Amino acid sequence: MSRPIPFIQIGVANRGATVLWDLRQQYTDRFEPVAFVDVEPTFLDAARSQTGMAHVSIHTKLADALGQHPEAEAVFIVTPAQFHAVYIREAIGAGKHVWVEKPLTYSYAEAVDLAKLAKRQQRAVVVGNQYQYHPLERQLQRVVAERRYGQPVLVSYLHHRHRPEMRAFTGPYPALWEQGVHSLNSVLAILGNPALRSVYALSQKPPHSTYRSDTITTTVTQFAGGVQAHVLNTFDSHRSDWQIRVECTDAALLIEADGWQRDRILVLKCEKVVETLGPAADLDESLRDPYAAFYTAITTGKSTPTSIDVNLKTIQWIDAAIRSIESQQVVTF
Repeated sequence: MSRPIPFIQIGVANRGATVLWDLRQQYTDRFEPVAFVDVEPTFLDAARSQTGMAHVSIHTKLADALGQHPEAEAVFIVTPAQFHAVYIREAIGAGKHVWVEKPLTYSYAEAVDLAKLAKRQQRAVVVGNQYQYHPLERQLQRVVAERRYGQPVLVSYLHHRHRPEMRAFTGPYPALWEQGVHSLNSVLAILGNPALRSVYALSQKPPHSTYRSDTITTTVTQFAGGVQAHVLNTFDSHRSDWQIRVECTDAALLIEADGWQRDRILVLKCEKVVETLGPAADLDESLRDPYAAFYTAITTGKSTPTSIDVNLKTIQWIDAAIRSIESQQVVTF
């Protein structure tokens, strides 16, 4: 396409402000806002007050923006997740493509229905799961897919977070829905999105937690082919730490973050670091991040790493983990 895709954005504060900033800084040649939607007028005023945004109309209802702007081809949804499904249906019903912030929805059955709707209406729906697009994770995905160090056997993904305040999320299992949605999605991407075979999960709320629900979640999973994964997510840790480790038959691949910074993969063998790998430098620009993936999905009709049909497995995994926690049983497929 030789012109930017006109879009409507619903939710323009907090995370919504970040999404709008990203689009304006990196993708003005691909996306052009025509309307902002939010229930809070001050958020709308703040969004439109940015340089170059005076022409963008503001609305408190998505239906009004859709009616006033039939030229819009896409809708960016950056609202609390409990409203995602309603707005996705409304946008697709109006013939629009959809970019939606993670998680897609809190219900696996609902996610399946939305995927069917998107396919039936031939509309692209892309989810903003960011982590798997990181150049270092892309390198890890590539190395594992190429079987450069043999067959993967076990993935260990540990993300301790020091996030003592509840913020906007007030529902159950924040460690899964807020952080695990990234972690599980990354593990699936590293392994090439294998089918689930069994899931067992435990959770707890530590005594010092101010959250309303469990903030520590441990998930043990087996995939088709026998590969296993151990994923630990926390919100009440006293320091943030992050580690991704893939044990393969010929070596182990290790990423250890310093806070949020990560820049290398250590290749471990026989108690030694035998090689160091940097981030992937030759990334496909059409899939550089969720925004580029959305543009690619719209313009080519192809599925992307976080298209709704692929992202279904992430929601299925979280759904299984919650069912396991609540039943204290292994969930099998």
